[in-house]
Amino acid sequence: MLLMASSTFGILACGDNDIKASKFQSELMKSADLTKAQASCMTDKTYEMFTQKEINKLYTAEKDDDLPKKVRDEFEALTSECAAGS
Repeated sequence: MLLMASSTFGILACGDNDIKASKFQSELMKSADLTKAQASCMTDKTYEMFTQKEINKLYTAEKDDDLPKKVRDEFEALTSECAAGS
């Protein structure tokens, strides 16, 4: 996750329901090996920037191509910002 947002897309667990911020953050810390501060930053920015539908897709995507380019690019930018700020 610290290198590229794309490394996160395939490691977040799958699910059919709306993903809550607490679950998103917890999964980032566990699966992407982020600090609490990094995961909190990413979660806050993700929930400010994306719709719930886009967040659900981010959470369940297995590869980069599962996401629209705009979503990938924006998520990658916030990943870099949160990783650099910690």
